[in-house]
Amino acid sequence: MAIHTAEGTPLPDNARAELHRLLERLAVVRTQIRTIEGDRLRRLAVAQAAPEGPHAIVRLIALVIDLGVETADMLVQKILLRGWRDRRAVASAPP
Repeated sequence: MAIHTAEGTPLPDNARAELHRLLERLAVVRTQIRTIEGDRLRRLAVAQAAPEGPHAIVRLIALVIDLGVETADMLVQKILLRGWRDRRAVASAPP
C-alpha cells in the first residue's frame, strides 16, 4: 500500500524516508517511556511497605485524587518534597 498526498499523488521518496525516520524515533521514545515507567513502578513496589515517606504520599495522592501513579510520583518529587520558604517560592518555581 503506497502512501499518497491529499491530491492523490505518490509521496516523494525524501518525504517517505523522513516519515520512516520519525516513526523509528517515535518507537525509541516509546521504549524509553516504558522503561522509565517500569522503573518507577518497581521503585514504588519495593517501598510500598513503608508507612511514611514519599512513597506513602504517592500512594495516598493516587488514591484520594485519583491520579495515576506516574503523575502522583512526579507531583511528590517535584513539588511536595522540596523545602519551600513560602508560597511565593512555590509560585515562582520553574516547571
